[in-house]
Amino acid sequence: MKKLVLLLVGVAFLFAGCATVKAKLPGPKPLAKVVVHIGDTMRSAMGEEISVGGSKIFTAKGMDAENNSVSVGSPVWSATPADVVEIMPAVGAQVTVKGIKEGSADIVAESGGVKWTGTVYVR
Repeated sequence: MKKLVLLLVGVAFLFAGCATVKAKLPGPKPLAKVVVHIGDTMRSAMGEEISVGGSKIFTAKGMDAENNSVSVGSPVWSATPADVVEIMPAVGAQVTVKGIKEGSADIVAESGGVKWTGTVYVR
């Protein structure tokens, strides 16, 4: 009986010393900025030239505050004025921007309230 009591006390101490540790792994960081690549080159808002009838592929990518890649989701693209270029499709990470007539247009890619803005010159 004494051995049984000692065994039960030992088991109780063993379980009392065990603890479950849960670590929360860091999740994806929030989108801080949208960058746009035209072809294989990242572009700023300085401007891109497209010929009338010509087109270029624009690709949006997301970055967090530490410049790590994060999902950009499905950005919405727009052009002002809308009659200088055509953006196809208007939603998505990759679009085609086609020159319609000579002039300049401001292009915006927006995802989750974060925007990239650039200017396209159609010649």
